[in-house]
Amino acid sequence: MTLIINVAKPYLLDLDLMSESPLPILKSISAVLKENFWILLACVFASIFCFLFYLLSKRKKAEEKVENKVIEIDPFEEAFEQMKLLAESSPRLAPKPFIFKLSEIIRLFIERQFKLPALEQTGEEFLRGIAKHSFLQQKFEKLLAEFVFKGDRIKYSPDSFVSEDLDDLLATAQGFVEQVRHELNLLKVQEKEDQILTQKTGS
Repeated sequence: MTLIINVAKPYLLDLDLMSESPLPILKSISAVLKENFWILLACVFASIFCFLFYLLSKRKKAEEKVENKVIEIDPFEEAFEQMKLLAESSPRLAPKPFIFKLSEIIRLFIERQFKLPALEQTGEEFLRGIAKHSFLQQKFEKLLAEFVFKGDRIKYSPDSFVSEDLDDLLATAQGFVEQVRHELNLLKVQEKEDQILTQKTGS
C-alpha cells in the first residue's frame, strides 16, 4: 500500500486569498464637500463680506459725489436764477409770500457764500450776524438793514402793498448779489497784486 502525502510547497502562492475591494482613486463630490465643509463655508462668508463691502464703498462714493456736486453750486448763479423765476412767476405771488421767498433767496445766498447761519434766523439775529462779518458789515450792513426792514413791513403789516413795492425790493436784492460779486472780484484782484508785489520785494 502506497501512502501519498501532499506536502504544500512553500514557494507556491495560496490560491485561497482574501479578496478586498480596491481603494477609489477619485473621491466623490459629497466626500470632498464633507471633508472641506468649514473651509468652503468660510469662503462663502468671505465672498459675501467682500460683496457687501463693495456695495457700501460704491454707495459712499456716490454720496460723496452728490455732496461735492451740491458744494460746487455757484451761489451767485443760483440766487439770480431763483430771483428770475420769482419775478417771472405767473400768476405773481401775493406780497407776503413773495417777500418770504425773496428773503429766503437772499439769506440762502449769504449762508452759502459766507458760511453764515442766516436762513433760520429772525431779522434781528440776521442783522447781528451781518454786523459781525467784516466784509458784509463794511459794504452792505445798511443796505441789508433796509431790505430786512422793508420786507418785514410787507410781511407783518396789515396794510396792502402795490406791485411797485415788490419790484423795488426785488431790484434791491438783485443789486446786492451783483455788487457782492463785483466787490469779491476786486478783492481777488487786489490779493493777486499784493502777492506779486510781495514776491518782487522779496526777490
